[in-house]
Amino acid sequence: MKKYLWLFIPLMMFQCSHYDELQRNGNESTAGSSESHHFGEDCMNCHHDNGSEAVREGGWWNIAGSVYLPDKSGPKTDAKIELWSQQNRSGTLYYTLDVDALGNFYTEKIVNFNGTCFPVVVDLATGEYEDMHQAFHSGGCSSCHGKTEDVITIE
Repeated sequence: MKKYLWLFIPLMMFQCSHYDELQRNGNESTAGSSESHHFGEDCMNCHHDNGSEAVREGGWWNIAGSVYLPDKSGPKTDAKIELWSQQNRSGTLYYTLDVDALGNFYTEKIVNFNGTCFPVVVDLATGEYEDMHQAFHSGGCSSCHGKTEDVITIE
């Protein structure tokens, strides 16, 4: 019995320290940064645990997507994404992500949204916002809001 206990404790310590390190130093979009790429594409096609070695080193995104200008002509860069527990920016604010200089947002940090989350896109210039009226359960925003008429915008 003692052997199992000794093997279990170091494993738990490793998992906790990896989680803590990811939360402190995980890759994430920042306002003004131009490190991202492939605006409008489904980020999760590559940035996942089965992606290429180079992509895995660059980040495994837990939440990612792109924000378009209202006329859908290109990226909206002066915006942020808020993740709420309830519709209409109510309840608990779980997390906020900056949209970068290329219109993309992403994080490899683990965001605990308790299985339900209502995303909101906020226009930093006007304060106007657009919220999603149904909860999402996965952070791959562009998997639904990709290169279609249903892209993420602030109308």
